[in-house]
Amino acid sequence: GDKVVQWAEDLDLSVAGFFNPGYGINTLAGLMQVACVALLLVGAEVGQTTINVVTVAKCVLVLFMTVMGFALYRGSNLTPFLPKGFSGVLRGATSTYFGYLGFDEVCCLAGEAKNPQRNVPNSLFITVGSVTVLYIFSAWALVAAQDYRDIDPESGYSQAFKDRGAGWAGQFVAAGEIATLPLVVLVSFLAQPRLQFAMAEDGLIPRVFAEVDAKGNLRKGILIAGTVATVIALFVPFTYLDDAISAGILFSFSLTNTGLVVVRRESPPDSPHLLRNLLFAFNALALAASFAWTYTPLGGPETAAPVLLTAAAAGVACVIARACPDREAPGSNEEGNFRVPLVPFIPCAGAFFNYVLISQLTWLGIAVIFGYTALAFAWYLFYGARHSVGNRDGWADLLRESRADADGGLTNSLLA
Repeated sequence: GDKVVQWAEDLDLSVAGFFNPGYGINTLAGLMQVACVALLLVGAEVGQTTINVVTVAKCVLVLFMTVMGFALYRGSNLTPFLPKGFSGVLRGATSTYFGYLGFDEVCCLAGEAKNPQRNVPNSLFITVGSVTVLYIFSAWALVAAQDYRDIDPESGYSQAFKDRGAGWAGQFVAAGEIATLPLVVLVSFLAQPRLQFAMAEDGLIPRVFAEVDAKGNLRKGILIAGTVATVIALFVPFTYLDDAISAGILFSFSLTNTGLVVVRRESPPDSPHLLRNLLFAFNALALAASFAWTYTPLGGPETAAPVLLTAAAAGVACVIARACPDREAPGSNEEGNFRVPLVPFIPCAGAFFNYVLISQLTWLGIAVIFGYTALAFAWYLFYGARHSVGNRDGWADLLRESRADADGGLTNSLLA
């Protein structure tokens, strides 16, 4: 929405005032979200060919911006190369982390994949690797073309090209972003009803989110999620969402890493709650260590605090590896299935670095995500824990039954 407003203002179009009435209202963002909800409500399918075409178009656009940025290379813009130091690198990585959100949709749609045990991990590696390479070179090209202090926060590339005398390239980039972003919004929202369906099937949220109409559409779930998303798009400026989104993703990935340890390890018979207690201790120590590294002056005696906290977190991970035996996950021994190596060390390291990035956020972003997380935990304690199918019957047995009944594929709706 912001990009369209800026483009309309650059072209002196009269609709710019309608799209940007002020008071923090983003009319176009709300209309775009309403259109996405409407398409899903009527059951319109986004064809794989369409998604592939738009994805290729976006990659081509990013490559064009990168090449154009290097064509306008100005060496003085890269001196100093790290004007904010390594802490600035971490802060920038945290703020842009929401750009990586797309790859987790691969997991959300895994129930519809062919041979998911092989194709989903491969897709994740390819997607994350490709995005990382594109991010590095496109960011390098942008700061090479324009001083980082002059980069427009809304339309960095198009404005940089205009400022350097390549107005045609700026217009091309602006048009390309506007043409491809709406489908990105639609595809991003596409996974939300499916995620709600899976949670409702487990009992974590009310059953209404799992209700399917006569056409096989998750109508009620789409409508509820779409209403909330539309209100946010209309009235909440992206400035307030940026850090909150990144923090939410990082925190959820820390929980995912923790969940991987639960799937692959189990408490010894003589201490049934050991793994749970150790994971709680590790996450608490890792979070404390991350903030200590960020806010403690290094080089003096105060450095002992983050060092000791980090060592304690690493020690807990070693205790998990030694005291908690491997758990045989369903399908783990089947040929061709991907298994994360070095559990619990890799997932624990992933969770730790996620916390390090969270500690780089503004206090507003941290307050928002921890407030939201507190509400989520409260919901789970008072509703989800009592209604969860997995919590009542045990996930391991449910997964084994689902695989036994799948007849060669994961057809059980719990796993979908």
